[in-house]
Amino acid sequence: MKKFLNILVIALGLLTSEFANAKNVNTIEEDLPKATKVVNEITKEALKDIAIDKETVVYVTFTVNTDNEMAILNVRTTDKNIKQIVKNALNSRVVEDAGLTVGKPYTMSIRLKQ
Repeated sequence: MKKFLNILVIALGLLTSEFANAKNVNTIEEDLPKATKVVNEITKEALKDIAIDKETVVYVTFTVNTDNEMAILNVRTTDKNIKQIVKNALNSRVVEDAGLTVGKPYTMSIRLKQ
């Protein structure tokens, strides 16, 4: 019984030390994936001359290939013009060092304001 208690105390001590060594929470800017930053910048540039009548949300589903190029799988929005512009702007864009898995589909939303 004494051995069991010693093992339990050691296990709890190790478990507690693992939680104590956890990293601090990063700021939002640091947590924001590089791919999201790239997509937002490209989209903003592509739509700079387009008049947005009302707030619109665009959902983009993409994957990356072995050359870190985005392959757009789907763009969902109510505005067909915006859909085509976003699709053309993002397809085949290189996303360097974003930590994305090749072939895995990713979906993100882009909120466009007036």
